[in-house]
Order: sequence, then structure tokens, then C-alpha cells
Amino acid sequence: MLLPDERTTVRLELAGNLQPSTLYLLTIDNTVSDCSGNTFLWIDSLFFGLAEKPAPHDIIINEILFNPATGGARYVEFYNKSNKIFDWSEFFMASNSDSITSVVQITQERLFLPGQYHVFSNDATGHRENYANIIQKYVMMTALPSLDDRADSIKVYWAGGGKTVVVDSFYYYRGLHNALLSTSEQEGVAIERIRLAGPTQDPSNWSSASPLVTGAYGTPTLPNSQALPALSVQDELITLPLARLSPDGDNREDFLEIIFNLPEEGYAGSMKVYDSDGNLVKTLVRQNLIGTSGSIRWDGDSDDGRKTRPGIHVLYLEIFAPDGTVKRIKKTVAVVASE
Repeated sequence: MLLPDERTTVRLELAGNLQPSTLYLLTIDNTVSDCSGNTFLWIDSLFFGLAEKPAPHDIIINEILFNPATGGARYVEFYNKSNKIFDWSEFFMASNSDSITSVVQITQERLFLPGQYHVFSNDATGHRENYANIIQKYVMMTALPSLDDRADSIKVYWAGGGKTVVVDSFYYYRGLHNALLSTSEQEGVAIERIRLAGPTQDPSNWSSASPLVTGAYGTPTLPNSQALPALSVQDELITLPLARLSPDGDNREDFLEIIFNLPEEGYAGSMKVYDSDGNLVKTLVRQNLIGTSGSIRWDGDSDDGRKTRPGIHVLYLEIFAPDGTVKRIKKTVAVVASE
């Protein structure tokens, strides 16, 4: 129906109430005309729905550029892994930089739909120009809390009706980058979550972004360049999805993933990599508790920070059970020429 005092606005009346966790689609096509009989020349559509209160991890921190190149700006990317719809104006971001907590409210009045990636930065225009192939409308301008370029924490939380829900939080640090990147090479490189279902604070669930997707070292608004599917349940204690790695930064086999699946809690592990001559190359785990399941990442680096020589390597694992028994496992890994 037309509003009596506004000839450019139409009010749509729904047949029933909107339902939560339901996505609605409004489409306007060339069957719609104005008062003079002029029809639309194109088809337009809009998704909408009821905004809801989130539960923890309905939204996850998926990518962050915390150490931009000189003249660049930081950004934080979120992913909606739920089937709910959220209103960003009800959310806040907070950090703890130099022990001074910084809190900002997200100023965008935008709905965050299931399965979407949204990016926030105080220089949205710069990021839209810097990254190719991204969904530019999902890069949004808003103030960010103060974030240190070495290590800091960031969290996103919802507030309403006197209640607060911390949706996700992440402590980042430079060591989450690929181990073969020097400190200067890390500038302007985002870190990405490897598995959407993996724990946010698991160091093995993060890696440096590849430049092959967008032409720059990040994938804002897009699936991550280093993304892997959810971990599958394995019968073996230790499995290697692919027993080879090629640490050359081409977004293919850049790191080795070691998946473990233990029968109960309380296990400890020691994991080391040796070259074909029996020389110790890398200590991945030094007899620490490792949980019941998860993954450990090797970037093809040695303990002294250098790139490992190509060739066959041996992954040697000792698994210590709570009853004191020890299981020793050897896996061979091929390191492919990286130049």
C-alpha cells in the first residue's frame, strides 16, 4: 500500500508473523509498475528475517590482518556459522592492548545472514581496492578497537536487555604465521582460520594467507585460502591426510597436517621430525598433553627457522597413555622441492 504522505515509499503488509531462524526473499520484477504504468526494467531481490540473540560461537573470528603494511589498515573478518540472523548494531568488539581495554560498538545497521563473511575496517575503501574478486559490499567501515601488531586479544560480544553474550574471542600473536615467514615478510599478511569447526584458540588452526586468491595476502569476504574441511573421525591414533608438503607459498601443500584421535583424555605426546640421515630437524611437541583429538601443523621449517631440505623425512611420535604405556609411531613424509 502507498503511504498517504510519501509517494516514493510503499509499505508491504505480510500475511503472517516472521519466524525466527527463517530467511525470507523479497523479489521485485517487471510485473511491478509505478502509478504511470512504467514497469521495472530489471529484477531485484532482498533477503531479510528476524534478528536473534546469538549463542557462543554462532559467529566466529575467521581472519584478521593485525600487522598491516606501512600505510595500510587492519581488518577483522567474521563468519556466521549458525542458521540465525543477526543485527550488527547490537554487537561490540573489544581488545586488550597494553593492558588497556578498548571497546567499540559496531555502527553498521546490517543483517548478518547465515553463511556470510563480513569484514570490518576503518579503511573499507582501501581494502576494496587492494583485494581482487572479493564481495565489496561485505567490507564495511567501522572503528576497530586498538590492536597491537605483535600480539593482542580481540573478542566480539552481543549486548541487549541487560545481558551480554561473548560470541567468540581470539588471542593472536606473530607465531601463528607460517614459520618460514620472517617478521618483515609478515607485514600485510592476514592470518586465516584453517577449519571453521576447529577451536578458535588452537594454534594449529591458523596459518598465513596465500596471495593466489585475491592478489594480496588475505581473502576478506571469501572462503579462506588455507581452509580445510572438518576433521573426520579416524580409526588410527595418528593419520596424515597427505604425507607430503611443498613449503613454497603457492597455496598447495604448504604445510603438513598431523591428525590425532585418542581413545580417552589424559594422553601426552612427543613429536619430532628427522631427515633421511637421522638428524633431528624439528621438534613439534615436547611431551605435552595433547587432548583427545585435533591436529598439529608443520610448516616445513627446522628448529633454527630455516626451510627444510627436500627429501624423505621421518615423523616420529611417542604417545604416552594415562596408565604409563607408550605407543611409538613412525610416518614417512616427502618434502617436495620448494624452489
